[in-house]
Amino acid sequence: MPLRQVLESGADASRYVGSHPMAGREKSGPVAARGELFQARPWIICEHEAARAECVKLVRALAVELGAIVTALSASEHDETVALISHVPQAVSSLLATRLQHTPLYALSLAGQGLRDTVRIAGSDPRLWVQIFAANAEPMVRTLYGIRQDLDRLIATLENPTAPGARLDLAQLMSEGNAGWLASPVNMVRCRPHLPRSRCWWMIPLGLWRGCWPILVSWV
Repeated sequence: MPLRQVLESGADASRYVGSHPMAGREKSGPVAARGELFQARPWIICEHEAARAECVKLVRALAVELGAIVTALSASEHDETVALISHVPQAVSSLLATRLQHTPLYALSLAGQGLRDTVRIAGSDPRLWVQIFAANAEPMVRTLYGIRQDLDRLIATLENPTAPGARLDLAQLMSEGNAGWLASPVNMVRCRPHLPRSRCWWMIPLGLWRGCWPILVSWV
């Protein structure tokens, strides 16, 4: 339940601590369970002014006990972040997979790892994602509007690919994607320093790791 609803309901918000791991699988049920699922994976805690310190401490202890790496975010930071890195990717994967429904078998048999990677999470439980999308609709819409603008640019260029500047426009779109890819978790490693009273995690671009140039991205 979103924090806003808790506060509006008149419930005892002092015992409410929004929290969840950023880990999961596209499969569900006991057969798909993995004991190491949360090991070294991010776990978000959304503290708020009304939350009791002991309640926050209890939730943090649970995450740490499961081997997760805790990150503290405000409710608004959480919503914007997960919309971009989790919810919209799920939507885009599902939309792409929709195009495959009536694709001939011979065509699907030619697909490489790129398509497999892109549509893997489209196999997730739709009942779960209907709830997630509805609960975080506004931040998702803002991100999807941006994607729609880029799609409109791409479509307009491809409709007249021989027009002056068309290839430059395509190259610009691809280079923007390259820049985002370089900043993505695909090109990063996590390090977990051993600190006595706090936890932090580092996201270091692999190229910079080899060059001994670490960048601290998140500190809790």
